[in-house]
Amino acid sequence: MTSAAPDISSPVGVIAGGGAMPFAVADSLAARGIGAVLFALKGACDPQQVARFRHHWISVGRIGKATRLFRSEGCRDLIFIGSLARPALSDIRLDWGTLRVMAHVAAAFRGGDSHLLSGIGRILEKDG
Repeated sequence: MTSAAPDISSPVGVIAGGGAMPFAVADSLAARGIGAVLFALKGACDPQQVARFRHHWISVGRIGKATRLFRSEGCRDLIFIGSLARPALSDIRLDWGTLRVMAHVAAAFRGGDSHLLSGIGRILEKDG
């Protein structure tokens, strides 16, 4: 089995929800010599654990801000990992980047959590 690590030249963005897995992934990337930047989801990710890594805090509903942060850190690859309870709609504050792709976001909501996650992934892929 060969490792894809030599092919990764930019830091990997870890969109981190709750639990221990985001930190295990970031530690594993570091052990393989791959830079990781955590994009910690507010209200889900452990602040004490996040502090061990290069990180930014992001909110659900802020695709525009998240995309700018991914680009500023040079992250071409992203990993979504960790638990996340669906927030109440009243708690979500949308930015212009999210409003721009709102039709795609709404379509991603139909079909369950897995469909939502893959739909958000497709939105980010289209945006580069």
